[in-house]
Amino acid sequence: MQGFRIAALASAGLLFGVSCASGAKQPPEWVINPDDAGGVAATECVPELGNFSLEREAAMAKARAAIARQLELRVAAMTKVYERSSRVNDEVEIETAFENVSKQVAEQTMRGLKAERTEYLKIRGKKQFCALVRLPPEGRDQHFDRVIDEAGTPVNDEQRRDMYAEFTS
Repeated sequence: MQGFRIAALASAGLLFGVSCASGAKQPPEWVINPDDAGGVAATECVPELGNFSLEREAAMAKARAAIARQLELRVAAMTKVYERSSRVNDEVEIETAFENVSKQVAEQTMRGLKAERTEYLKIRGKKQFCALVRLPPEGRDQHFDRVIDEAGTPVNDEQRRDMYAEFTS
């Protein structure tokens, strides 16, 4: 999971580095590397369309989708922890149970998320509308609990602790 984060940050840095090399001003830190404050965060930008409401909704939808993808990756990682600690005959069924529940829970969770910060920025010479959306730690933890509880898969205390450690890493 840490490798994925490092690769994502390196890719983002490379993309923004290329735009800076061409003389463009680098976007602020909250865009490049949003602070998750212990939860999960994403910043997404959309080109200026001349309609604030549409721009806001599009940027927020993209940021929510990015958070949902992060949660899916975390669930996939914690599922591997569960599989390693269990003598499971059908790993595909277990993985599918956790991941399907995670998608349903993420849909419900994402609907309630609001933009924490929005701003028009000039990126690569074009005006963009950017939105930072953050799922706080308690929302992240609720997501984890609901996935475990609703998956219908028996999880003992030790497995739950190990899965939580992987999910929050």
